[in-house]
Amino acid sequence: MREDQAYAMDQAIQGGDEAVLAALLDAEPRLTGTPIPVERDWGEEMWLGLHRAAAIGGVGMVGLLLEAGASIDARTRFRTPMHGRETALLIASRCGHDQIVDQLLGRHADAGLLDANHRSALSHAAEAGSVEVIERLIDAGAEVDAVDDQQRTPLHWAIAGGHTDPALALIDGGADVDHACPKEPGGFTPLHRCASAGGAMARVAEQLKEAGADTTLRDPRFGKTAQELAPDSGA
Repeated sequence: MREDQAYAMDQAIQGGDEAVLAALLDAEPRLTGTPIPVERDWGEEMWLGLHRAAAIGGVGMVGLLLEAGASIDARTRFRTPMHGRETALLIASRCGHDQIVDQLLGRHADAGLLDANHRSALSHAAEAGSVEVIERLIDAGAEVDAVDDQQRTPLHWAIAGGHTDPALALIDGGADVDHACPKEPGGFTPLHRCASAGGAMARVAEQLKEAGADTTLRDPRFGKTAQELAPDSGA
């Protein structure tokens, strides 16, 4: 019976029907802890209603679920530890839902929790290119240089995605401007990555230098400085 109710809850969340969701939760508050199967790229993952609402961006629905007793830092589950383990805050951050992020942080969601790949909410926000979410997470005390299992920091993710303003926000937030990322690509610092990309990232490169980035560092793969990696360097 609870499975049928969970399906109805999921349909209400996906359809944005707050009245139906409220009625379901009023009749059975324990639905907030009932798993919902969700198809991901790697297979079927078990989410809770709060995860679904955070992904869709439903501020009202997130509020209803929290009022009904949803566990704010509960994680998604998969049959192996290689995937999942996302909280609602991680999901909202990678989806760029700044209002949901505000809502969850206001209820004391833990901004420091990491997913199965050791990625933080700030890392996901940087990849998504959401300045608003980045600023909210930094204000909430999120670790600006949290390193994932590939040794990338949020700043690396922002630059790799070509997100100028998010990268600048991270630099302003105190990001390590010389953090070397040995896995993508070998040994690149943020400045190396900007120089290699060229174009719009030139603005970020200038800001990195103003923030004290070491222009003499050489990457271990090519043995070049950032300037020598630049497309127009002639090196």
